[in-house]
Amino acid sequence: FRSNFDIVSTYAWSESMGRSPEHYAAYPAKIEAITHDSVKRVAEKYLVPKEFTFVIVGDTTQLRKPTGSSTFSIDDLDPVRVIVPDAIPELYEVKDMPDTVTVP
Repeated sequence: FRSNFDIVSTYAWSESMGRSPEHYAAYPAKIEAITHDSVKRVAEKYLVPKEFTFVIVGDTTQLRKPTGSSTFSIDDLDPVRVIVPDAIPELYEVKDMPDTVTVP
């Protein structure tokens, strides 16, 4: 807490949410009780890599070739949709430009 106001407002909010007065005293023990296995179980349930959306900003010619110790390439992602700045008419007042370019 950074100030007396922070303390009062946090406890008031907690009370309005129905938390017990002991919530903040018990909270560290609850965090400490979290195990590697419980985090892994929840991650496997809710984090589905096939459903991820990646937003990558950069030079696509460089992102297509792994360099150094990196093994990442946008070619490993499927499908890939590349939006080029020239395809955004609001930026350049260009008309009749394609919305996207698909990487072959």
